[in-house]
Amino acid sequence: MPQSSVDIMPIIKHFTELHPDISIKLLVTTNEKLIEQLTLHQVDIGLGFDENITESSRRQFDFYPQPSHPLAVLSPQALTLNPEVFQQAMRFSELQSLPLILLSQNMQFRQYIDNAMEKAGGSFNIVLETDSLFHLVSAIKQGLGYGIVSGGIAMSAKQLHNLQAQTLLDVESGDTVFMTRKYSVSVAMKAFIGLIATSSCHYD
Repeated sequence: MPQSSVDIMPIIKHFTELHPDISIKLLVTTNEKLIEQLTLHQVDIGLGFDENITESSRRQFDFYPQPSHPLAVLSPQALTLNPEVFQQAMRFSELQSLPLILLSQNMQFRQYIDNAMEKAGGSFNIVLETDSLFHLVSAIKQGLGYGIVSGGIAMSAKQLHNLQAQTLLDVESGDTVFMTRKYSVSVAMKAFIGLIATSSCHYD
């Protein structure tokens, strides 16, 4: 899931350093598709939201919860010199007057935004919707509008693209988890699970 709160690249980098002979294929998809692919053994490990998962899937999967971060608003303005800018909070209702760039409605993360919009009432000015997190961040950097992203993505965007980020209040999102099958676990999967489990709380 592109909008989960975890930056997966440092984990992949660590894994490839430990196991340089193992190649990784990284797919970006919806939470629903991720569950389906795990069930059909089309992928080995998923990173998504612990939400809308059937009881049958819960019996088949192991879950590794990850640290949560509040959602954030990414601004097209250049990052100020104030190191506390990310701590500044913004209420969801304040976004009604701003041009917004959002992930498409088929993405689980977008459902959290739409629920908050419904509660806030009024109208919102959505100028661009995209399935691509890369294009979302690029559009913000070009000054097309403001984006709503997970806290993890916001911190990466601040560092990599010099964007301004503010914590967004009044929006509830699901918990980010790594998911694996309980059975048909390969040696490579066990090694990757070992990395994520060291900093996660494992539950069934």
